Amino acid sequence: MNPGDGERQPRTLSYEDGDVVYLPELTYEDRVRLSKEKPICRLRYPDGHYGWLVTSPTLARSVYADSRFRMRPLQLAVDDGGLGDALSGPELAGEPVRNDPPQHTRLRRALAPHFTPRRVSEYREVIDRTVRERLDAMQDSGSPAEVVTTFAVPVSSATIGALLGLPMSERANWEDPSAVLFEPGTGIEMKKAALRQLYSYLDGVISRKRESGGPDVLTKLIAAEEFSEVELTGIAYALVTAGFYTWVEALASGVRWLLEDRERWELMKANAEAIDRAVEELLRSAPARRGRRSDVRLARTATEDIELEGVVVKAGEAVTVAPVLPHGDPSRDPDLEHFDPSRDVVGHLQFGHGIHMCLGQHLARLELQIALQQLMERFPTLYLADDSGARIDDSTLNGRRDHLEDPVLAPLLVGWY
Repeated sequence: MNPGDGERQPRTLSYEDGDVVYLPELTYEDRVRLSKEKPICRLRYPDGHYGWLVTSPTLARSVYADSRFRMRPLQLAVDDGGLGDALSGPELAGEPVRNDPPQHTRLRRALAPHFTPRRVSEYREVIDRTVRERLDAMQDSGSPAEVVTTFAVPVSSATIGALLGLPMSERANWEDPSAVLFEPGTGIEMKKAALRQLYSYLDGVISRKRESGGPDVLTKLIAAEEFSEVELTGIAYALVTAGFYTWVEALASGVRWLLEDRERWELMKANAEAIDRAVEELLRSAPARRGRRSDVRLARTATEDIELEGVVVKAGEAVTVAPVLPHGDPSRDPDLEHFDPSRDVVGHLQFGHGIHMCLGQHLARLELQIALQQLMERFPTLYLADDSGARIDDSTLNGRRDHLEDPVLAPLLVGWY
């Protein structure tokens, strides 16, 4: 099933052949093996139907870029605790990632101008100020400190507030429901209640901005009069949850991954002056999500029979794309397993690829660059700590991935000396 194996004919695997897997049962090592030996294999979905799992970064890029794959109907490879059911209302029409063209095109065309590198640079000041304030608070409270709630969440919320014109005094209105929605351990009724709470808050924000808006993205979208009320609510929901929650996970996961191996942390510090390049290598190499939500990704559905690596995906079958790390093309760079923050990174997939590539990627990069650069400057001796503040032995951490089973916003304790 590898490229270049000659002219063999495509084949259709069946789960009776023993090729079926169930995503929650796979270890990370299983996925690495699959990416090398069977980059596309049969996958059983939670409702019992069968589709496909793609683990190879190269093949993942092909799926992302192929317009014959669609996002609808929405399907997940793991039980999401009812999140999909909760998000099945009319507001779904405002979420770019959950729509196909032409609705996706319409949304993306309206939103993209607000997320260019030049436009997101306007948020540098608020990000820089918030990062410094939170690091001051960490330093004042002393070692150890908890990174997620004391650093990552406030920085992300301040950025979202600036983007959408939401006052920080109201941050609980989007932080609290988001924590319920995206933690798989919460039940469907809790998720529905949290979603109603968040939608109600955003509806109120939109109403206020109609009367007295500002220079923020949400006010500009309202003024354009291009979207219905439910679409505006869906857009606001998508920008709040994607921009807030996903970035918190990315920062926390990145910091933990760097500190699991002291050499990584030292290499990252040594390249702090070229932080943009160093962050790209971190994104290429490190998991950007923690916990079970790392597997809560939308599948693509084939609109016709499509051949992938010698396997035929039938029309109507779902393909879940879960490329293993590190990303990259071994034909261009044979040393992909080595973490090198000075590397000129090309084409990692942490922000996706193709028409559904993350709209907010430039803003996420800016936040990570500022947060990590200042974190390393302020606390060069940072280490992973236990509850007592003692340093956790690096040798017991390097290569371990059991933390990927943590709750999504699990605490991350660090210390310094």
